[in-house]
Amino acid sequence: MPDAYVFRRKKKVRLLPVVLVAVVGLGLLAAAVLYAFGFFRATTGDAPAFDAALPGSRTSAAGGLSTTSYATLAADAWKTSQALLGKNGFLLSEALLASKDGTLPFETSDTMSASDQLLRLQHELEQDRRSSFLSLQKAFASVFVESDGLVRPSDSGTQSVSSPADSLLYARLLAEGYAHWHDARLLAACRATSDALLATLDAQGLLAPDRTAVLPSPAPSPTDETFLTPTPGPTSTPLPTPTPRPLDTVAALGLSQADFEAMRQLSLLDGRWKAVYAANLAVVQGGLLGDDLPLYAEAYSTASGGYLPFTGEHAWVDTLESLRVVLHLCEVGQADPRSLAWLRTQVMDTGAVYAAYDLATGSPVSTDECVPAYAIAARIARMTGDAVYYKAAIDRIDWNLATDVNSLADGAVFRKDATGRVLVFAVDNLWAMLALE
Repeated sequence: MPDAYVFRRKKKVRLLPVVLVAVVGLGLLAAAVLYAFGFFRATTGDAPAFDAALPGSRTSAAGGLSTTSYATLAADAWKTSQALLGKNGFLLSEALLASKDGTLPFETSDTMSASDQLLRLQHELEQDRRSSFLSLQKAFASVFVESDGLVRPSDSGTQSVSSPADSLLYARLLAEGYAHWHDARLLAACRATSDALLATLDAQGLLAPDRTAVLPSPAPSPTDETFLTPTPGPTSTPLPTPTPRPLDTVAALGLSQADFEAMRQLSLLDGRWKAVYAANLAVVQGGLLGDDLPLYAEAYSTASGGYLPFTGEHAWVDTLESLRVVLHLCEVGQADPRSLAWLRTQVMDTGAVYAAYDLATGSPVSTDECVPAYAIAARIARMTGDAVYYKAAIDRIDWNLATDVNSLADGAVFRKDATGRVLVFAVDNLWAMLALE
């Protein structure tokens, strides 16, 4: 047969092996999916649908008000703060720069505050930095979280009393982190902290007292015996020193401890938080000082059922403590309009918010500004959609940033002490970072 008529024999395609491989592959894929789903369910149980909104952040409903990016300012504040205060991935509370004449050296605090680290954790969450958030949360838990899930206020072993505010904010960040990234470890940690907090509540559902307040004692009044007893004459024998009267103290709950957004989020996890929210909201709202100074009392005594406008020796309102109350109320739509108007007026018209105000006159008692107040104002401006207010608040933060390139504090929020030495506080810079876009 001629070669032209010789046909090559075609190879037969054997379909059976191909089908078997495909079936086995699909089976393995299905098994992997079922295993992952089963593992997730076994780890998280019935996972709650946490609200992923972050009130007051640049990604909140009214966020992104600025036409200018302040990311560089925020980055500089963090870079300088970390350079001055950084320790093992955390921040020390404060740094005191060396005196200009070189006679006094650079100094830092010995302890780290849990509340500072939590503000940093909040910033990472709001910047949607998943890897950084998870890494920092793991490190935070190893240093600041007790075995029962509560947060202790510092890394110092001498302070073991947990702060309701720190534990609530930690639980809130865990819930919000879980809502964004669905990491089962965050949900498990959130459950533990929630259960531990619920175990500390009193019979009314109020948060546990976090401070001891000294009650002002009235001056002793003269008695009949005082007038009838003649005044002793001079004597060479010294009279015994009278024993000072012990101060009256009372355990009290700082109103700024009540983070209502945290309670709202936790109520999605455990229905008992709804009653806790309502009980604490009633107490906090009752602490408004009045129309002339529409800020809040510092604390509430559960024993007496009374408010303590201040807990120090002076009748001064601590501005940051009070404005944290305003922010917590604003985050859940419960802020008093008078408080919001007062803060806006100080920022927009007065041009400054001071560290403390006289309870009687409503006037500032020092020239020291409360820089975190501007960050709180900025976050409230985001929630209310007030772009002009937001810019004014950011301008006040910018005013308090160091601009001397030869200073170690360059780029950070700074203060000065009575001698003129520069102070850098972690809390000031972390609040600034939460405000800057």
